[in-house]
Amino acid sequence: MNGHHRQESKALGKVVRAIGLQSAAQRAFTVYPNVEGAAMGLVQFLTERFPGRGEPLVHECLRSAFRALAEARTERREDQAHAFLVALIAGAFEAVRKRVGVENDHGPTFWVPFQESFRSFLAREAPDPESVELVVLDEPAPGAVDERMAAMMLAVRIMPAVEAERICEAYLRAAHGTQC
Repeated sequence: MNGHHRQESKALGKVVRAIGLQSAAQRAFTVYPNVEGAAMGLVQFLTERFPGRGEPLVHECLRSAFRALAEARTERREDQAHAFLVALIAGAFEAVRKRVGVENDHGPTFWVPFQESFRSFLAREAPDPESVELVVLDEPAPGAVDERMAAMMLAVRIMPAVEAERICEAYLRAAHGTQC
């Protein structure tokens, strides 16, 4: 395991511990390595700093994804990993529904979704990315796109391209009756 992968795995482990789903994660990640890769990608892209509705957005996304996986297992569906990935993406749409930024000497600077990761934005704009106070406005993010485009953009950022396309198409068919 290289240093970058170890760092990503450590960040994901921290999030999984914070939401109290270590045993569910261990089972899921052992059986479905692609699920672990997507979860790591989400944590690396958004960080634990990006706010959700009541807790960090990555916490909300992972709770939803593990819930979907458990339901798929209970129903003995064959698409258990798929259920996890679809739920992971569905919750991440929140990233474009608000403006999130940091206050600096010349006023607030806001993240533009998908132009770069939130992690990269914080590293560039905040002297201390872990403790900087975030500015959150309840309005669409600059450059915000619709759910369909947001799904595809996020999926491509955190999953292998073939899987991202499959997940996006399935989610959109179920949610909106359309295809990518």
